[in-house]
Amino acid sequence: MLHAEDPTSADRVRHSTAADVNREIDRQTNSNIRRYANSSEEVINRRIEELDKEWDIERTLEANASTLA
Repeated sequence: MLHAEDPTSADRVRHSTAADVNREIDRQTNSNIRRYANSSEEVINRRIEELDKEWDIERTLEANASTLA
């Protein structure tokens, strides 16, 4: 069970990442939110599918890397 003082995985990653990198990630996230805020459901669903494919590729690469290690 997570307690309030236990950092989440995202918090740990953010804490371990350089401040300028976090600012750029925040800037890009905000830009993407503004870009898709008034988009149609079709456009948003298409983007979600694209992101799902990216995650699948990333997970495959990580699995291959750990297998090689």
